Amino acid sequence: MKYLTKLIVIIFLCFTVQNCVHKMNMDDASLAYSSGDYATALKHYRQQVAQGNSEAEYQLGTMYAGGFGVVKNQTEANQWFLSAAEKDNSSGQIEIAKSYFEGNAVSQNYSLAKDYFKKAVKGGNLDANFYLGNIYHKALGVSGDINKAIEYYKTADQANNGAAQYYLSNMYLNGEGVSQDLSLAQSLMIKAADNGYASAQYNRAMDYKNADDHQQAALWFERAAKQGHREAQYNLANAYDQGIGVDKDILKSFDWYKLAAEQGHVDAQYNLGNLYRNEGGIAVDYDQALKWMTSAAENGHIKAQADLGALYFIGVGVKVNYKKAIKWYTLSANQGHVMAQFFLGNINRIGQGMIVDEVVALKWYTLAAEQNMPEAQNNLGYMYANGQGTEKDYVKAHMWFNVSVHNDNFKAQNAVLFIESEMTTQQIEQAKVMAIDWLESHHIK
Repeated sequence: MKYLTKLIVIIFLCFTVQNCVHKMNMDDASLAYSSGDYATALKHYRQQVAQGNSEAEYQLGTMYAGGFGVVKNQTEANQWFLSAAEKDNSSGQIEIAKSYFEGNAVSQNYSLAKDYFKKAVKGGNLDANFYLGNIYHKALGVSGDINKAIEYYKTADQANNGAAQYYLSNMYLNGEGVSQDLSLAQSLMIKAADNGYASAQYNRAMDYKNADDHQQAALWFERAAKQGHREAQYNLANAYDQGIGVDKDILKSFDWYKLAAEQGHVDAQYNLGNLYRNEGGIAVDYDQALKWMTSAAENGHIKAQADLGALYFIGVGVKVNYKKAIKWYTLSANQGHVMAQFFLGNINRIGQGMIVDEVVALKWYTLAAEQNMPEAQNNLGYMYANGQGTEKDYVKAHMWFNVSVHNDNFKAQNAVLFIESEMTTQQIEQAKVMAIDWLESHHIK
């Protein structure tokens, strides 16, 4: 009996010591991790993993996912998350579920994502309810069920999940699956922003911006921008660029434009290109300017296309290349850029870099003139007066010269006087009436 009692005590002490060592190793690992000593943390976590510790497996997963002390490797991270998840670790379950949900280094699989999110919920992770709500809301691998989605979102809301609050806010705003409630929608949006959801923070920033409270707008733009929200990054860059709500700071503006541009924000790409090519606090770099201008232009940015046309036409930072200039001018002009239309008119009329085509020149001048560009109106007058690309028509020529003069292009005055010497009084009066009618139809006083 004495022997048995002694044995039980020894076993108990061994078990207690093992647990203490286990806890100490995990505590040491957490302390090392929080202080940035990733090598020590990694060593302790690996020791615990060897003993089957699921929390250590999850922590190893986060280190590989973030590249902390190891080469970033989402595939390796997923293996550790999955191993922890299979041991009923709710943090591991939600992380592997998110990887399946997003297709992050695994084949996207909404069914597996749903299963692991449900396991995480059972393990007490209320944030997983948001993802389950999203699955039913967007019918991702399941039949859409708005009522289930709302139920899951509301459960996540109780855990102050900003994403769920954001989605619920939009549902109450639009009356989607619920009775429209603008007050509740606003309340939920504010909660979502306060709980760190980037899209909600951006919305709050826009509300303040629209109310002309630019300081608060900049504050919320920055909060969202720091989480990688590209629209917030672009707006914050604009604020620093123009000194709206913050002190003007071209370097900070540059940094935020660059982050937004790298995420594909077209306006940010264009503005970044301009910062690189203009002397304004950033070292001029035509290679970088061309790179970002081209990115914006390829994404359909009308001003970037026109500016690229000008760069290639004049040869600023690049060799003169009329073929490329005409390509970019044409793309921009087809979107309605008035200067690009005007320059294409000039290029086709003169034949710079291409064969003269007066018919095409007339087309582009007409489009620019219809947008009330005085220079295009003047040139169009000369085209009609000289019969270039069309039959001579002094009445139309006089009309366009008159419109151009009305728009303060006083060079056209001499053209009016000259052409009147070739016209009858009746033609002159007709031309004047046509000019007045054109100005009225275009609401120009």
